[in-house]
Amino acid sequence: MANPLIALSEDTHQRELISRDEAVARGLPRYFTGKPCVNGHLAERVTNGRNCYACLLMRSKAWKIANPEATKTKKAEWIAANSERVKRAKRNEYLRNRDAYLKRSKAHRDLHPERKAASDRSWRQANQDRCNQNKADYRARHPERVAEWNRRYKDKDPVGFAASARMKASKRRAIRERATPAWADHDKIASFYAEAVRLTRETGVLHEVDHIVPLVHSRVCGLHVHTNLQILTSTANKRKSNKF
Repeated sequence: MANPLIALSEDTHQRELISRDEAVARGLPRYFTGKPCVNGHLAERVTNGRNCYACLLMRSKAWKIANPEATKTKKAEWIAANSERVKRAKRNEYLRNRDAYLKRSKAHRDLHPERKAASDRSWRQANQDRCNQNKADYRARHPERVAEWNRRYKDKDPVGFAASARMKASKRRAIRERATPAWADHDKIASFYAEAVRLTRETGVLHEVDHIVPLVHSRVCGLHVHTNLQILTSTANKRKSNKF
């Protein structure tokens, strides 16, 4: 069985015959003379050193087999030093074989649903802000789908839907109360909500009061004060989500 690392030519006439001097002049990394090496490989030769490329590959493979730990270390160092190049290569490989990757991924999920569920939970816990932003972006892009889903949920389980709405409203109130300092100007805060109602009535577009710096964030939490409030359309507010 032929070694897959050896790039042999099935038809030497299909390759351009180039001397080493010509390869140097043209800046080529390898050249092909049409003559076999001392080991019988009919392969390209390396311009810098005249070595047979197939022989180099064989020696490289043998060294890696004999030195697995050193190979692993060198590979990790190279990946760390060329992270962007590795990302581009992986992305291009995925795009070239997208259907095969998706099919293999689906087969793995179907075979190990519990692993998939655990992996998803771990990712969501480690990327809570990103998850919230993805949800907000989806709601902003597909408001009709979200409305239809809510309608179906409400029709299917009106008691559960109402309980969920009360729980969310209670949570928002609790967050606002904790974020409202004693010196907050409640009249000025109320004026923002009144203005949002006025704009909604005049334009027919739903407007909402948004906290410029979110009340709950992984890095910093804002206050429920008039200087941290702004009025946005509902779509813009959903798109902004927890960003600032």
